[in-house]
Amino acid sequence: MIALLFLELMVIACLISVIAVWQRAGHRSGPTSVAVRRSVAPFLDAERDLAASLGIPIGAWAAIRLALLLLALIVALSTGVVALAVVLLLLASAGVPWLVEDLAAARRSRAHRALVATVRDVANGLQRMGNLDAVLRELAQHPRPELSELLTPLQTAPSMEAALLMMAEQSRSPFVEDVCVLLLAGRTRDPRELVHQLRDQVIDELEEDIALLDATRAAVAVQRRSAQMIGAVLAVLIGAFNTVPALHDFLVSAQGELTLAVAALIFAASIAAMGALLRPPRPARWDLRLVRAELGRLGRG
Repeated sequence: MIALLFLELMVIACLISVIAVWQRAGHRSGPTSVAVRRSVAPFLDAERDLAASLGIPIGAWAAIRLALLLLALIVALSTGVVALAVVLLLLASAGVPWLVEDLAAARRSRAHRALVATVRDVANGLQRMGNLDAVLRELAQHPRPELSELLTPLQTAPSMEAALLMMAEQSRSPFVEDVCVLLLAGRTRDPRELVHQLRDQVIDELEEDIALLDATRAAVAVQRRSAQMIGAVLAVLIGAFNTVPALHDFLVSAQGELTLAVAALIFAASIAAMGALLRPPRPARWDLRLVRAELGRLGRG
């Protein structure tokens, strides 16, 4: 158990180190720090995407993740079963995104539908007013609830270019990025051409892409809920077994630890296999730093 406690503390220390690296991401540092940030960048991007999908600030989300890990550590130490303790720690770390993905996907879907409706409002307002900036500011005053936070930069940013870039960066959504970049380019075009493009091309493509993504995620959600129900039943059974002295003695034995480890591996492998078969498509993302740099080069950023 001492070795297990040391391992668990190392896991927490590693997570704290990752958060510290993220908080210092904007500071200038040497080659070693740059290499570390690059290695943890995929993990941090995934956490930022998940936090944005849940509507939680990244700092608060990091605190929640740490709290869950500490709770898992306390429960793990109380079980006395090494394999079960490791499973709990893995569930509190790598398993959290899997557990909350359905909630995040539902929130993303509502936001995407609201985005399509807002793009339609932009097209209608642009045909009526003929000024894209005025239309966007008007929409920001009465946003849809799902997009109220997203559209805030339209009222607070120093310029419309800065507002659209801030929206794209904060959204963590490829669909919002596409719309923002399109509107950035459309500010220099004839409003009638932009209205035509939005109505005849952009809105239809957005609806098709969002519908395809929702259908794929719905199929994944069915698989995920089934696996979560099976996992919950197994957790209740193992918890009950651990309260029976004879069964607890078996669980803490080498044979019992091996049995739990093999069962956990089979369960995780089946989930991973189903997830790989039903993996939702990942839309292309804009490199917003290049967009910002190009606007700055043109004297518009």
